[in-house]
Amino acid sequence: MIQCRRIVVIMTWIVIASVGVGMDFGKEESNRVVQILADAASPSDVAGIRQLVHKREQALQKGTWFDWTEWIADSSQSYFQEQKRWFDDAFHYIDRKSYRLQLDKVETTSLGTVAHIKQSYTHQGKQTENQYSLVVKYDPRKRHWVEVEQPFHQKKTTWGTLKVEHFDLLRKEHDYQVAVEKGRTYFQQKLGWTPKPIEIKVFQRADHLAQSVKPSLPNWVGGWNEANQAIKLVSAPNTSSEWEKSGIVHELTHQVISDLTYDNAAYWFQEGAAMYYEELLFPTSQIQMKSEEIWSRGQLERMNLENLSNKEAVRFYVSCREQYRQLLKDIGEGGMRYFFEEIRKYDRMDVDSSQKIQMCNQRTNRSLQKVFTIFKKGIDQAI
Repeated sequence: MIQCRRIVVIMTWIVIASVGVGMDFGKEESNRVVQILADAASPSDVAGIRQLVHKREQALQKGTWFDWTEWIADSSQSYFQEQKRWFDDAFHYIDRKSYRLQLDKVETTSLGTVAHIKQSYTHQGKQTENQYSLVVKYDPRKRHWVEVEQPFHQKKTTWGTLKVEHFDLLRKEHDYQVAVEKGRTYFQQKLGWTPKPIEIKVFQRADHLAQSVKPSLPNWVGGWNEANQAIKLVSAPNTSSEWEKSGIVHELTHQVISDLTYDNAAYWFQEGAAMYYEELLFPTSQIQMKSEEIWSRGQLERMNLENLSNKEAVRFYVSCREQYRQLLKDIGEGGMRYFFEEIRKYDRMDVDSSQKIQMCNQRTNRSLQKVFTIFKKGIDQAI
């Protein structure tokens, strides 16, 4: 099935918050960065990394996903899935002939060999330029250099793996642990979800998040999760811990719903559940709207959240939350579990969300109809 996009809005009056290669190390070690010159690495290594960058550029220009995968390391399935979605979006979003990559410099750090890359492309004639970094390594089986993932400071935890862009963000490990453990326990007990290792990636900048998600990502997005990928957040050392914890639960809810529905749940259902449970487990000031401002389920089904403005996105989130709240009131957690059983009968669609919105709506509605039919029979029999 296609993965519905999991989005978090960040605005001055609403924040719905928002890892990888590396190893544990001290702060002093993490700051050691040395540029690779001729006497620090062989010219063939630098040439091999340039070839990697050039081949990535060519693969996207031609639109050949198979060629793109040839230059990705086999070490992380979640990163491979993230790249699959990024490439698919880039194929449709950018003017592919305009796509250019340039190796800026190569550094050796405690995280490994890091390639700093300049990227440029146009979308509908508008130029975009940015920079990002990748950990790269030589693959003896493929006999050339491959990308591994963005450079993250990594720490293994009791619940999974935490990966952060900046070392100081590791100080927030306790907040992430509190959020993950509370969410895992609740979803296991109430929704019948089987907990599994969680991977969280924390970025300092929104454009770095977009590089991990897709080029067309709206600039108001501050968090993301799709099926079989890591939970992603944008954070800073001074971000409120309460917002971070609610953001973790928001994205964890997406992972839970994707697991329980084989990622077949409608967009409104996904976002409604994420909003509902983040506010339930870590209450913060909720955005309230008049009943006439709440979009109906039918209206939500016809929308694509990623095409909405900031203000419309807030209205979308609040409307989804109220629709999910009403649904839970109607069928309860028992009915919700039955819904999960029904919708899991459909196969997972591994395609872009924009291609599967209608299909997810249909599957969600058909499964809910079966749930309400059972409930109606039970009420009639009781009478």
